[in-house]
Amino acid sequence: MRRELHSLLKKEIDDSATPQETRRVAEILEFLDRDDEARSWWKKAALKGDQDALDYLHVLDAENEEKLSACCGREREQADEAFRSFVSAFACSPLLIADRLDSALGEAGVRMPEGSQNLVREIEDFLTHLDHTTGGPRC
Repeated sequence: MRRELHSLLKKEIDDSATPQETRRVAEILEFLDRDDEARSWWKKAALKGDQDALDYLHVLDAENEEKLSACCGREREQADEAFRSFVSAFACSPLLIADRLDSALGEAGVRMPEGSQNLVREIEDFLTHLDHTTGGPRC
C-alpha cells in the first residue's frame, strides 16, 4: 500500500494522475485513518470529474450533518439541564439571602426602612407561594 501511495502521489506531482487514481489516494488515506487529508483528496478527485468521489463527498457531508445535529441536540439538552439546575439553585436562596442580609444589618446596627422590610416580606411571600402560572412552588 505504501508503494502504491508513493506511486500515486508521484503521478499527482507530475500532474498525470487520472481522477480514479486521485480517488485511490483518498481511499488509502481514509484507510490509514487520515480522514481530514482524505477529504481534500476526495474533493480533488471530484473536481477532476470522478463521479464516485463526488457521490462519496455527499455521503460524508450527510454524515457530518448528522453528527452536528446529534452534537447540537446533546449540547442543547445539557444547556437546558444546566439552566434548570442554575435556576433551582436560586429558587429558595432569596429567603436565605434576606435572612443573611437582615442579620448582617442587625449586627452592624443598621435597620432597614419599613418600606424595604415590607417589600422583602412581599417578595418572600411570593417566592414561597408561587401559583401554577409561575411554574409552581420551587421549595
